[in-house]
This record gives sequence, structure tokens and C-alpha cells, in this order.
Amino acid sequence: MDINVMENKIKLLVNDLDKATVIEWSYKCAKKALNDGGLNSKEFLELLEILNIIKLYLKGLIGVAEARKSALKAHSIAIKQTDLSKQYLIRAVGHAVASIHVKTHSLGTVHYIKKMNLIQDNEIAKQELLWQLTILRRMSKAIDTK
Repeated sequence: MDINVMENKIKLLVNDLDKATVIEWSYKCAKKALNDGGLNSKEFLELLEILNIIKLYLKGLIGVAEARKSALKAHSIAIKQTDLSKQYLIRAVGHAVASIHVKTHSLGTVHYIKKMNLIQDNEIAKQELLWQLTILRRMSKAIDTK
């Protein structure tokens, strides 16, 4: 399937789904990319802490304002990063957290993961988008069966 087709399918699903589902999906996408991202342990732990704000939000332990601060922290870290692949990964994490504020920020997560993967290989980017679309469809179907 073409990259643009997959992105459009993701966009349509994100627009149709409830905010909590989209936030959870965005977390999964960013977490997978973070695990695959080639960061050193300090960088990984710093970004994981920012990303885990999503779990706290979904449990009702923090609000949008605190989540917003974490998303902005990720973007300030990204600005300082000279490695473009890592910069895209950091921005993906920031957008995942920003989806707490506006669910369509999750599309930024997809966008930056795609950009990170395109640095390596077009096929890697396609496979990742396919994985993201598959997970989103499964989560959508799980809602339909409730």
C-alpha cells in the first residue's frame, strides 16, 4: 500500500475515533519508535518519562496543562538535537503527548516517525505506517464490539 494512502486512512480513523483511543494509539506508536530509535540510555529515559505523561493523564492523575508542559519540553530538547533522526523521534514523542490537548496532534507523531524512518529506507517507513494503521484499526474494532 502506498505511503500517502496509509496516511489518509490513518487521518480518517483519527478523526472518527474518540480522543482517549487516539491518545492511547499515539502512545503506542511513539513508544515503539522510542524502543527502536537508537538512543543512549539517558536520552531514552528522558523521553520515556515525557511519554509516560500519557499514562498518567489517561489514569486521571494529571491534567492537560501539565501534559502540555511535557510536550513543550520534548520540543525544546528536539531543537538542541543535531542528529536529524533523533530530532524527528523526539518530536514524535512531543506530538504524542500533545495529542492530550488536541487529538489530531497524533498525526504529528505519525509524520515525524515517517520522516525518521525515511532517512533509513522507504520500505521501513511503509512497514511502520502499515503497523500504525493496523493497530489503529484494531483499536477501532475493539470499540465497535463494546
